[in-house]
Amino acid sequence: MRYGSPSLLVILGISLVVLSAQALAQPDPLALQKQAIQRIDAFVNQFRMTGEMKSGLADLVQADAELDASNRALAARSDWAHLARRK
Repeated sequence: MRYGSPSLLVILGISLVVLSAQALAQPDPLALQKQAIQRIDAFVNQFRMTGEMKSGLADLVQADAELDASNRALAARSDWAHLARRK
């Protein structure tokens, strides 16, 4: 296969489109972090008003997943200032 062959250009073009689509599909890590914080705050407020926890557990699980995804994305781009610390 030559360097200027049309099939190579097509393969490179398709690869570029696929990689671009994957990059666009990844949510903003700071937006995920903000959404997780809002879920946690809403859970805490609901608990304070009602004393009931079970109905909000799914939101806490979702917030945990959002923080995990946010932390992985921030660590991947070495954005240590915005990285949420977990203990």
